Amino acid sequence: MIALVQGEVAVRRGDHVVVLCGGVGYRLAVSAETLRHVPRVGESTTLFAHLVVREDALSLYGFATEEERDRFLLRLGVQSVGPKMALAVLSGGSPRELLAAVAAGDVARLQAVPGIGKRTAERIVVELREKVGAAPDDAPITIVRGDDPRHLARDGLIGLGFSSEEAARLLGHPWTIEARVEHGDARGRKMGFPTANMHLGHCLAPAFGVYAVRVAILDGDKVVSRHDGVANFGIRPMYQVQVPLLETHLFDFDGDLYGKYLSVELIRYIRPEAKFPSLDALIAQIAADAAKAREILRA
Repeated sequence: MIALVQGEVAVRRGDHVVVLCGGVGYRLAVSAETLRHVPRVGESTTLFAHLVVREDALSLYGFATEEERDRFLLRLGVQSVGPKMALAVLSGGSPRELLAAVAAGDVARLQAVPGIGKRTAERIVVELREKVGAAPDDAPITIVRGDDPRHLARDGLIGLGFSSEEAARLLGHPWTIEARVEHGDARGRKMGFPTANMHLGHCLAPAFGVYAVRVAILDGDKVVSRHDGVANFGIRPMYQVQVPLLETHLFDFDGDLYGKYLSVELIRYIRPEAKFPSLDALIAQIAADAAKAREILRA
């Protein structure tokens, strides 16, 4: 499986790009939204990817963010919606417009997307409308089913194209991750920024990058203490970690968190994950991220 493509932009067209990696050019079909984030020919880019394998072809699809790839995969789960059609839907309107169309059962709006016929539009409404109930523009989203209504609503909104911040505003609470702190490699502590390391398991993951966060240390259902902080979710490109990890640095905290459960609220996305030329450059950026997070959380 090809999950990420990074290299020089060799070709940039209306529906696809070619990225040169180690002397090999990878052709990736892209949406209009992703194309906006791809730089001009000759510059470097990074695209999340999904490979579709068929008897007669291997087709690679590229996405500017993991969230867009998640939305693409969600639409692939709808019967009779193939990769090209799913990509067309991503280019067919803003997330808010698509959500409103699904919530209202507006089949005609979805049919306006090139390649989407009436029966397919009806199927999209039927299969995705269950995740969030219809509501007027100024009303909260009404959940109609699910084991955890908050998570179901959030995942449904993100699947329809909303960012985590937009979903939080609509639902009235931020994206929250609860997990157990695991032992790590202590790299953060050596750099002066100790972190609590948490794996997310099989839940829908946020976009890779750095976030301003608010953290609650839990003891069962009881909140022991609350702290502001900064967190990075991703694969730490400098260290080639394969499994995505949430690393959270709590401001003004010097206790032992191993084995404890944390509830981490993602308040605002600061920047995408990046690879740095040196350890000193990484430390400087972490310090800048921490300062930015403090500024955001004070507002």
